[in-house]
Amino acid sequence: MTTFNRPYWILLTVTLPLALLFLYYANIYTLVASELGPRNLKYWYYSGTVLGSLWLGASGYALWLIFRGRAVSWRYGVPVLAAVALFAHIHLNGGGRMLPGSVREWMVSSFDAMLLPFGLIMPALIHALLLLVLRLTPAYGRRALWQTLAATIALPALWYLAVRFLPPLLRGSMSWAMREHLQLVLFIIPSVLFMFLLMRLFYLLAIKLQHSHSHAAWLLRGAIAIGLPLLALLTYNGELFQTRHSISELKLFGDWSHPALYLFIVVNGLLLTLPWGGRAPLRLALFAASALLYPLVSYFFVVFLPFFPLAISGVLFFGLGFLLLAPLLLFALQSWWLRRDFIALRHHYGTVIPAVIFIVAFTIAPLSLTLSYHADRTTLATMLDHLYEADYDATAPVSIDHDSAARLLSHIRSLKRSADPFSGTRRPYLTSYYQWLVLDNMTLSDARLATLGQIFLGDPVVERGQPRPLPEKRPEVTRIEEKTRRSEDGSYYISTVDLEITNHNEGQFAQDEFATRFHLPAGAWVRSYYLMIDGRRVEGILSERSSAMWVYQQARDSRRDPGLLYYTDADELILRIFPFTAGEVRQSGFELVHREPLTLELEGHQLTLADSQPLLPVARPDNQEPGVVWVSAAEKARLPLTQRRPYLHFIIDRSAAAADRLPHFRRRIEHYLAQHLPEGVDAQGARITLANYDGLTLPYTDGWYPQAETVVAGGGFFLERALKHALSRNYRHPEWRYPLFVVVTDGMANALFTDGMDDFALTLPEGDRFILLDDEKGGTVRRLAAPRTPLEAPHDFYPVSQQVRAWPDATAPRAFLRDDNRASLVITEGVYANQEWQGQGDAWRDGLQLYGQWLGDRLNPAAGLNKNHAMVANSFRAQLLSPLTAYLSPESELQRRVLLQKQQQVLASRGGLDLGEEQQMDEPPLWLMVLLAGLYWRWRRGRESPQMKGKRDPLQISA
Repeated sequence: MTTFNRPYWILLTVTLPLALLFLYYANIYTLVASELGPRNLKYWYYSGTVLGSLWLGASGYALWLIFRGRAVSWRYGVPVLAAVALFAHIHLNGGGRMLPGSVREWMVSSFDAMLLPFGLIMPALIHALLLLVLRLTPAYGRRALWQTLAATIALPALWYLAVRFLPPLLRGSMSWAMREHLQLVLFIIPSVLFMFLLMRLFYLLAIKLQHSHSHAAWLLRGAIAIGLPLLALLTYNGELFQTRHSISELKLFGDWSHPALYLFIVVNGLLLTLPWGGRAPLRLALFAASALLYPLVSYFFVVFLPFFPLAISGVLFFGLGFLLLAPLLLFALQSWWLRRDFIALRHHYGTVIPAVIFIVAFTIAPLSLTLSYHADRTTLATMLDHLYEADYDATAPVSIDHDSAARLLSHIRSLKRSADPFSGTRRPYLTSYYQWLVLDNMTLSDARLATLGQIFLGDPVVERGQPRPLPEKRPEVTRIEEKTRRSEDGSYYISTVDLEITNHNEGQFAQDEFATRFHLPAGAWVRSYYLMIDGRRVEGILSERSSAMWVYQQARDSRRDPGLLYYTDADELILRIFPFTAGEVRQSGFELVHREPLTLELEGHQLTLADSQPLLPVARPDNQEPGVVWVSAAEKARLPLTQRRPYLHFIIDRSAAAADRLPHFRRRIEHYLAQHLPEGVDAQGARITLANYDGLTLPYTDGWYPQAETVVAGGGFFLERALKHALSRNYRHPEWRYPLFVVVTDGMANALFTDGMDDFALTLPEGDRFILLDDEKGGTVRRLAAPRTPLEAPHDFYPVSQQVRAWPDATAPRAFLRDDNRASLVITEGVYANQEWQGQGDAWRDGLQLYGQWLGDRLNPAAGLNKNHAMVANSFRAQLLSPLTAYLSPESELQRRVLLQKQQQVLASRGGLDLGEEQQMDEPPLWLMVLLAGLYWRWRRGRESPQMKGKRDPLQISA
């Protein structure tokens, strides 16, 4: 025990933990500094002064001792206890006042982070108490043991009487603030004294065990190592006492219900209760086994460490007392046991062998856990890459471990449920570690989890419910003003659209949201957005799309003022503004740049955006743009008309749900070719794709069926990927044929679409119709834009004679364009090889390049550099909206900082992850989360004195 006098313990218990605590506070302070008022700053200064003085004083003292070669004096513990007690008083009294009401919990807190200050200050407190225990406890003596035991039992009772009767007696003689300070003093000082008595009691018991080899000694060790932890676990899980108000209802400490935990406690306890004697090899084996289980014991200790001060109140409540004391006593016993064994083994084997065995054994469990988490990360990366960075040129099938994928998705669903600290599924700190290592501190939305399960595991496809209809009275556009002018060089138009929106809902508590969708044609880009907030014009911040949407949702749920403008697909945008009170009128607007006059339909208003002055000639031809070409309507009308020949492309359902249907699908295809082949289409050069979560494409020849049988049925019917695979190759390598898709399945209900086909519209110049062959009658005609809805006129089968425009000519066409009176975009091979930003300083040309890069990435996701993140950066450089970014008008500087923080988090993670979509409830204040276990008993009875009604009195309630 004398090793605790060494100065390096100060570095481990004070210098390092408080440095981490300073970083934690610095991160929060940097975020919320603009919102802090004088009252808030006062508590920041108080906390910073106490922690800074403790850190500087203790660290300087430790370095001085190391330099002088001296031991730590027991007197060092006195100022440390005073500093920790003062910090606890400030934090419990003013922790809720460090942040103003404008700082919402979703901006700064999580449950583990809320416990960090107490978890990081506890090592200093325990080390200081140990020094005092070693100094003030006699090495031997039964009298000291019984006196300490009696004091340990009596103190909680005396504390209960003090907090029960003393504050009410003084209620009329002192102010509320003084009573609050008194109650905190009555909590902190007895708690520290009780911790001292517990540690002294255990120290005396350890001395007794050290000098005793009787049966009573190993029975006592067994009680501490087996009996008390099992009793605590059974009580916590509600297995021992099935009462209505069991502590298991609270689930404050997370999920401890796994049956393996009971086995661990028994095995670990037996190791600690075995006799110390025996031969050296046996003792070495026991030492290794105990070291192997030591990480879990340490984890118990770390989880319960922040709640150790609650021990004095915990003993008054049957379940909580065991929960707090069991892991702490077990950790102390096992640490002491391992140290004694190490000293004994050192005499037989030297220092190196026992040290190496301990390090190896201790790291096995954490390393195994980390490797398991890393395997989940690898599985998730494979799934997300396959879904969002598909390689349409790959020939080898993608290999997915379905068991690993199922376990991963189940774990993430459990992780989402554990966002509620009282859900009972949370694993303290391990949940945060998993989220950091596997999910980059992100998550997967429920919709994305469902999509992954349907694609890779074959989970049933559940149709999303219809959106709730808008109320009869809702915010609507009551006035629109538009204005168009030419750019300075006269090469493009700049149009501004200003909206006046009125909420016609006159309900007393109306707080409604305005949302509208509108379409932009090719060649029009959004350059700015604004929202009027409290009479001031707030310009929208161009930011990463998911970050902006997350901040908007959180601000909306907390009744704050945000405005949001973003793409929903290739040409559709949505504008959202919140909140609108009853009868409120608000203003918002945006600015567009475009090359041709355009008509914009918005909320029933039709706007013609054009200038009376024609545009000046363009200095450089558009077709010299890197990778993307804009073909105006006039230029397209001059291109030669031509006609391509369709070829049949069968897409066969090879999902797990259709595992035994391949022979039926074969007969269905043969019957179709014999009886229902469309006019103008023949079977020469037909292809077949066997589609599940992946796909294999084969030429339709006599030998296709044996090859098809080798494709293992599994996962879901990911029709979208099969369609895009074929269309991407056909567009990027243009030929005089195009695919006529025939989907062979038992129904479109199981066909999976994630993003839809809007981004592939330019690959379908002949139209987006396909044939669904779901019976023996020749099938039905559908549209890719609405694949689950049959067309009303099946006789208008497929436009096999549809003419298209050949670009740049009919001799060596590089693309085929739809024959209409609209401008079109052409994506060339250059966009796949070059996604570096080559801004021209021309807003319209920059928008063309930006949009072309996005379309190129959709057509060939596996190409390019850093894909989405690089294009987000390009959107920032161009200062133009893209499908990967959004404009957010924040209410305050704090919202802006939170947005930038979340954006940095998203851009540092891999693609395909989410910030979340669940509605978050306001979390309790910090002091309540820490004291909640002590308050639970009184809280559930709802007792409250009439004089203090409306003012929660923390310590009095806990009594």
